[in-house]
Amino acid sequence: MEIRHIYYKTEDAAYTISYVLTRKQVKYINLRIKSNGEVAVSAHRRVPAAYVDKFVESKAPFILEALERVEKRREETGDRPHNYETGEIFRLLGRDYTLVVEEAGAAGETLSQTGREEIFFRGDSLVLRTKWPDHYPHKKNMMEKWMRFFTRKTFSEIIDWAYPQFVPYGAPYPVWTVRAMTSRWGSCQPQTGKITLNSKLIFYPKEAIEYVVVHEFAHFAHPDHSRAFWALVAEIMPDYKERKKLLNS
Repeated sequence: MEIRHIYYKTEDAAYTISYVLTRKQVKYINLRIKSNGEVAVSAHRRVPAAYVDKFVESKAPFILEALERVEKRREETGDRPHNYETGEIFRLLGRDYTLVVEEAGAAGETLSQTGREEIFFRGDSLVLRTKWPDHYPHKKNMMEKWMRFFTRKTFSEIIDWAYPQFVPYGAPYPVWTVRAMTSRWGSCQPQTGKITLNSKLIFYPKEAIEYVVVHEFAHFAHPDHSRAFWALVAEIMPDYKERKKLLNS
């Protein structure tokens, strides 16, 4: 994969169009605009990069119109809450982290000298280290992949912590999934051994996530919200009421 740039002028303005070039076993040069605004181009490895640049330049009017439609959709749906630039705030596990965008391979950074792209915590900062610090679609893609990884890692650790406490009550190790949910924090299907967790939980303190997981595990023993259900939740987690309140903060 390579990020390239072409320059296109009209009578009224000049534009820089960035695109991602991927080499594939294809007969023709293919171009498409992804929903995140990334201009993706694939071409055979024998096709010179300069030739691909010319092809993209010839499609500039189409690309600019498509990118304008993407931006309009973002404004209408609020689908661009972040620009992925240094100084932006990301909330994770109930804490605010300041995003720091660094260029991979920049001088003075021991880890970055390898040119490795990565995302990691540094104190109160969330560092996004990338080869293309000015390329919004690439940074967005990196952050979305990392968020999915971080969410699943966090939830997995909490499920592994909760499971042994429910073994005496006949609970199975669940098949669990993560998805965006609008009306509940989680769900449990005792008959199939499945637990589903709301992806938005990752924004809340770990104590709140632990409460939701314990709540769903308790449904394996008591499918309803009976007194016996709440008694089991309280037995496993005596402070569950305080933890539950964190979900309203």
